Order: sequence, then C-alpha cells, then structure tokens
Amino acid sequence: MSADPLRHEVVMDPSAFSRVRSLLKYARPAQWTAILSGMATAVLYALLVLLLALFVDLLVTRGRIPNFAQLSVPEQRAVLSDWAVLPEEERVRAIQHVGFGEFEGAARADAPAAVESPGRWQLYRDLVSADGDYPPVPGAATPDVLREWAAKRRYAGDPYMIAATEHEWRWRAFVWSYLDRRVGPEAAERWQPALEPRSEIVPPGLGEDNRKPYGVLGLVVRQRNTPWARVTSTFASLAGWTWRGADPNRGYMTGLLVVALGLVLLRGICMVVMNDAAARAALEVVTRLRRSIYHHTARQGAMTINAGAVDEAGQLFTRRSSTSTRRCTTRSPTRTGTPCSSPSCS
Repeated sequence: MSADPLRHEVVMDPSAFSRVRSLLKYARPAQWTAILSGMATAVLYALLVLLLALFVDLLVTRGRIPNFAQLSVPEQRAVLSDWAVLPEEERVRAIQHVGFGEFEGAARADAPAAVESPGRWQLYRDLVSADGDYPPVPGAATPDVLREWAAKRRYAGDPYMIAATEHEWRWRAFVWSYLDRRVGPEAAERWQPALEPRSEIVPPGLGEDNRKPYGVLGLVVRQRNTPWARVTSTFASLAGWTWRGADPNRGYMTGLLVVALGLVLLRGICMVVMNDAAARAALEVVTRLRRSIYHHTARQGAMTINAGAVDEAGQLFTRRSSTSTRRCTTRSPTRTGTPCSSPSCS
C-alpha cells in the first residue's frame, strides 16, 4: 500500500513548555544573538578569573626567579633530570653562555684552552656531562655525602660551596636555555646576559640576583613541568610587555589592569546585548502565544461564554428535518444559531 504524498502527520509536543518553546523559531536572529552573547559573557568571565590568578601570582612571587637552592628537593631533582635529557649541543651552548666561552670549539682535553686551564676544563666537562654524577642536591645533602662526592671528584675546599656553585651554574644555564627555546632570545638574555669567558658567578645566598623582578618570566619558569607550561610560555612570547622594561613588574601589573578593564567593558556590552536579544525573543513568543489564544477563543465563540450554547451547537446536527419551521443557521466568530435572512430559507 503506497503512502499518500499529500498526507502528513502533525506530532504535537508532549508538554506545554515544549510547544511554547517551539515558537522561538519565529525569532531565530534574536535567539541566537542571545545564545552567542551569553557564551561570550561566560568566556570573558573565565578570562577575568585567569587575570586575577596572574595578578595574585605577581603579588605573591613578585616576578622573581628563585636560585637553585631555593627550589624544593623534588624540583631540584627534576631540574637535573631535565638537564640530562637536553641534547649535548644545547648543553654546551648554554654552559658556554654563562661564562665558559673560552672552550668554544674545544672538544678534547688537548685543546689550547683546556691545556691552559685544566681545572676549569674539568669543571666545564662536569657541567656539560649528562651521566648523572651530579653533586648532592642542597635540600638532601649531608656532610658525609658531600665529602664522599668531593673526594670522588678530587676537589679541594668546602664541598658544600663547590656543590652549590656547580648547581647554580647549571641552573642558570638550564633556565637560559629554556627561556631561549620557549619565549625568545631577548627573554633569555634578560634572565642571564652572556658572561665573559673565565667569569665567575656569585655563590647562592651571597648575591641579590634572586631578588630581581622578571615579570611573567618567573611564572614561565615555575610552570615548566605543568600542563600550563606551553600556555604561559606562549603568552610570554606574544606579550612582551609582561617582562620588558626597566621595571617589568610595574609594566606587567599595569598591563593586567588595562586588559581587565577592557574585558569588563566587553562583558558589560555582551550582557546588554544578551538581555536585549532575549527580551525580543521572549516578546515574539508571548505575542504569538497571545494571538494563538485569541484565535482559539474566537473559534469557540459562544460556547466559552454561554453554557447553553453547547446544547444549541449540538442541535444543529440532531434536529429533525421534518420540523414545521426550517431555520438555516450560520456560524460566526462570536455567535452561533443566527437566523438566516435568505428568501430560500423562508
């Protein structure tokens, strides 16, 4: 049995709310404007929360990058592991940048620079090495372990200061390499400018380098082993105002304030647009609903006003045709049972 192409079924929504909601199809532009504006409002709110987190981080850390001794023991060990997985060319480049430039191009112990300074050459090779034979980390070092390590390396002097200095040298080279790869050469130079060959560094705890502000670069370094590492480094590379200038913290904070004010303004505009579009969509639905109710009431006519009109409407179909007086009735939007004035009905 073939289906009738002219026949169609109308499926009524199961609930009154669904039927009313279907009227939104007559206000599609206003509906989608309200939806998109609401989504934009939510995204802007999330960005404001993120800016608040950046502002709190800046107040707490003051944009500083800690030295190696200030890191926790797990972080210190993580730095040594990250240093070991770097390519040898990158380790050599980083160590030469922080004061061992005289060994550039020297690959063997019989090189002129190595022969001239054998002790410094040995330190250079120990810093570049990734064999895992590192000094004990400061947070877990004991006097016995330090003496054993110094005797193995044949170092003379205070083993704690020697180990701390080696760690700090490696830490500065590692951070310089990380910022150079993730943010850019200018950011890396701000953290650690190139040192002259045969330069010495100030041992940790005696210098003031850890008090220097670096803006958002401190956050980039601290988040290097978290899921936010790529996000923070990309943000720092794109927004140079967060770490440039004579006082990067001031520029960073001022920039966050300006961005926050802009986001607040945009969010306010989106909320106004959302409320206006939602109101226009709601008015369209209410107008069509009231029109529908009015037409339905007009079709019912007197049956909804006069209780006896129900019986009168029923008699139109049950009245006998042999009555003495035939009356032709017509139906109007407001009243039923009106006598017909046509001559043929008399």
